[in-house]
Amino acid sequence: MNQAILENKKKQVERLNSELADAKCAVIVTYHNLSVTSINQLRKDLKKSGGKMEVAKNTLMKRAFDAKHFEKLESLLKGPNALITCKDPTAVLPALSKFVSKNKAMEIKGAIIEGTFCDANKTMMLATAGSKENVISMLLSALESPLVHFALACKAVGEAK
Repeated sequence: MNQAILENKKKQVERLNSELADAKCAVIVTYHNLSVTSINQLRKDLKKSGGKMEVAKNTLMKRAFDAKHFEKLESLLKGPNALITCKDPTAVLPALSKFVSKNKAMEIKGAIIEGTFCDANKTMMLATAGSKENVISMLLSALESPLVHFALACKAVGEAK
């Protein structure tokens, strides 16, 4: 193999490794039959959310996954794929979900979010749930509601007597 080609492949794996080093979210998508303008639009939307989309050969992605403990994504690498990474666990998911719903040619194959493997359905579900802070806020609100009603009932009984 030509030495220049080998060096180029090493640089690509190093770039993927650096992206995965800080990533708390890594999503594998297929982009077959999408126009360049729509892919560029997705890249702009992802960048606004702090994400990045990388297209590389599957063998190079596998090498990067081995080095960074993302091995569970290797089984998804069939056909043309792209890797979307982000430092925030769920920041890119709403933009990605919106894009996938408009462009049926793109498909989410799966993701690793904060070390947990998520299939396509779970990834889409997390995209519609919103940010981590939003979900925690909704949970705390649901837990707080019965306590508030109980306190109000106790206060009403006390005032009645």
